[in-house]
Amino acid sequence: MKKLLLFTTLITFVLGVSAQSTIFEDDFESYTPGTGLVEQSDDWDTWSGGSGGTEDAVVSDDYALSGSNSVLVTDANDVIYPLGQKTSGVYNIKFAYYLESGYGGYYNFQHTFGSEWAFAVYLNDDGTGYLAAGGDQI
Repeated sequence: MKKLLLFTTLITFVLGVSAQSTIFEDDFESYTPGTGLVEQSDDWDTWSGGSGGTEDAVVSDDYALSGSNSVLVTDANDVIYPLGQKTSGVYNIKFAYYLESGYGGYYNFQHTFGSEWAFAVYLNDDGTGYLAAGGDQI
C-alpha cells in the first residue's frame, strides 16, 4: 500500500565535473490544491496518458516541505514524469517525500517507457526498504 506526499522534484543534467544545468524542477506551488496534478501540468502524465481520474495524483496543501503544496500519491495513482530519450550523460534526480505512518511507498525508473524497467524502490511501513533490478532484490 502506498500513500506518500511528493514534495519537490528536481532533475539536473550534469556536464563534466563542475558544470550542471537544471532541466526540470517542480515545487508544486503553481498548482491549485484539491485538483489533479496532471490536469494542471504539461510536464507530468499518467501511465495511461490521461489527466484527471484515479490515476492523477491530487495537489495537496495538508503537508509541505517548503511553501504550501505537495502531491498526494495513493494506491490508485500512477503519475509519471517522462524523462525522454536520455542515452548519454549523467543525471541527478532528487525528490523529497513524506510517508504517513503505517504506509509504504514505491517508485521506479525505466530504460524504455512501458517495456524495459531499470529498477524499482520499495519503501516499507517500518522505515526499511529495498531496491529491485533485473528481477533481483538488491
